[in-house]
Amino acid sequence: YCNRLFAAYFFGRYDEAAELAQRYRNLSPYHAPTHDIFHTFYEGLTAFKLARTSEDSLRWMELGTKSVESYQDWVNHSSWNFKNKLSLLEAELYFCKGEIIKAKKKI
Repeated sequence: YCNRLFAAYFFGRYDEAAELAQRYRNLSPYHAPTHDIFHTFYEGLTAFKLARTSEDSLRWMELGTKSVESYQDWVNHSSWNFKNKLSLLEAELYFCKGEIIKAKKKI
């Protein structure tokens, strides 16, 4: 599901990306840990996009915020690997909250 999630996100099919992210999450514990990193990143980006465009914005904000929290934890283990993705997720979070100046500072 991860590769299909990436493709759906890149081609702007956000509802499909969200569905694929949910399917992948349901596979736990059968998925590969390295895929979790990318899954969490694209799930977060998808969630923030849907938070801005769907009627169920609270649900999507919660899911996106969980992605930010995961990356905040991972940055403690290796900032070199994860800080750039965390910054983008935080920028999306701030953008969704209408905090444009904070969002711009993150990218």
